[in-house]
Amino acid sequence: MNTRHLTFACLAVALGLAIPARAADAPVVQARRLTITLFDATYDVGVDGAIDVVERITVRFEGSWNGIYRWIPVKYELTDGGRHQIYLDVRAVEDDGGRELRHEVDREGALVKIKTWVPGARDAERTIVYRYRVENGLRYFEGDEEMQWAHDELYWNVTGDEWEMPILRVRARVNLPGAVRGIRAVAYTGRQGATGRDYEQTISGSSVAFETTRALAMREGLTVVVGWEPGVVARPAAAKQLRWLILDYLFLPVPLIAFLVMFRLWRKKGRDPELGRSIMPQYEPPEEMSPAEVGTLMDFSVDPRDLSATIIDLAVRGYLKIEEVPSKRRKRPKDHIIHILQDPAGVTDLKDHEHETLRSLWSLADKANGTYAVKVSDLKQQFYRRVPVIKAAIYRRLTTPPKLFTARPENVMGAWAGIAAVVGLICVAIGFLARALAIGQPVVSWASLIATPVCVFGFGMAMPARTLKGARLLNHVLGLREYIDRVDRDRLRYATLEHFEKLLPFAAALGLEEKWTEAFEAILVEPPRWYVSHYPGHFHAAYFSSSLGRMTTATGAALVSAPRSSSGGSGFSGGGGFSGGGFGGGGGGGF
Repeated sequence: MNTRHLTFACLAVALGLAIPARAADAPVVQARRLTITLFDATYDVGVDGAIDVVERITVRFEGSWNGIYRWIPVKYELTDGGRHQIYLDVRAVEDDGGRELRHEVDREGALVKIKTWVPGARDAERTIVYRYRVENGLRYFEGDEEMQWAHDELYWNVTGDEWEMPILRVRARVNLPGAVRGIRAVAYTGRQGATGRDYEQTISGSSVAFETTRALAMREGLTVVVGWEPGVVARPAAAKQLRWLILDYLFLPVPLIAFLVMFRLWRKKGRDPELGRSIMPQYEPPEEMSPAEVGTLMDFSVDPRDLSATIIDLAVRGYLKIEEVPSKRRKRPKDHIIHILQDPAGVTDLKDHEHETLRSLWSLADKANGTYAVKVSDLKQQFYRRVPVIKAAIYRRLTTPPKLFTARPENVMGAWAGIAAVVGLICVAIGFLARALAIGQPVVSWASLIATPVCVFGFGMAMPARTLKGARLLNHVLGLREYIDRVDRDRLRYATLEHFEKLLPFAAALGLEEKWTEAFEAILVEPPRWYVSHYPGHFHAAYFSSSLGRMTTATGAALVSAPRSSSGGSGFSGGGGFSGGGFGGGGGGGF
């Protein structure tokens, strides 16, 4: 063997010795595993029909664990299509020495979940004792041809078939009142729906004992059925059933009560005074009212359209001039330019919101060659800062004597929105409290509690109201809208350019500017003095109508545009019993 071969051999031996040594030094990762070595349950049925349950679950913890969780259904879909709910009250969770264990009880829909912390749950065997009381857990059957005998019955899924671990042995004992007669019993083992009979049972006096004869694999369980002749255990009285029904649907009347209360408040404070008169066409706008005030009176809101109508009104009255910016598309201007013709500092005959609109346009205009002008597109992300002041001025006009609104609509709706939010928080708190106390059907309860603040909010948004004078002026405005909307009938009588221009801003505030313009096609052979058109060739009223409509929409959007910020049967064989059927059940696991 040469030197090179000797060297390789030595390295191989060294590596062979080193690898096992390294493996021996590595920590051993132990698998975590849970096994229920004994599931021992006792059911004491009282003469009042209540069941006191004690479950002693002995768990072998392999590896390190915090504890286990146990869940039990309380709502069931029955095989006959009906539904049934039991009422489960967890009384205590203890260790085998009677010491209280830390636990949390959570009610999630159809389940009661119990999370239990178990001290020393590391490579050890521990027993957890659950004590709870069940009401409405029995079924009652009258004699018929199929069942052949009338009886009361406990059909109970002892272990549940949703455990994430095997169960080595199960014992269950049902203790009935001493006076019962005619006891019959059967049990089922296996997965959900199985009818295995791997158990032994003993009937001694008024007690029935069951014990499995094989280990149950993961998601297998034991279900027991015990029946007896009626007459000893009291069946639920009508008063008790009514109490359960009330508890299930306790919150169902809440939104109805909220609706009735809010409806009464709305009738008292949120409705306009009734005038008892029909709407007649009106050919003139209300005296001393601007287009923006008319638009706001209609819907309680200062909309972008109201601001656009103000600009058109100022143009008609000689304070502004509107000019098209031509584009390559013949029938659509690229933009519009607003020329400010008067310095707002010297203007004294405008209302506050009109003066503020003029002043805002003046401050944003380009000052070149002694003229003041601003493009509509340049108003974007600029003019919106002035809008709150303009809106406040409009609302101030409508809420000061002679008042047209009982109060500023935004404030009324804001106040009711706040009340609805408070009601909503209260309802959410009540919902969680009801869930913790197992009161009410969760779906019905949450739907009712959510509907309550929604009802308050909905009526609150309809709570702004007009005064008697406001209602009368609204009747006038509705008559004006009727006239503008049906102008074809009357235009021959009022077909003058002055009449057209006088009502055009009001038509814009009412969303009818294009229809109003088209109705005057016969006299609009050239653009108005306040409007500069670059339409090639002969001027057309239809073009002006379309252009004006686009300008109104674009202006309204630009004025408010702000920048972006960044089982029912019996459990016995004749009734179709099986493992996993009946009440009780559930399962659990570790954490």
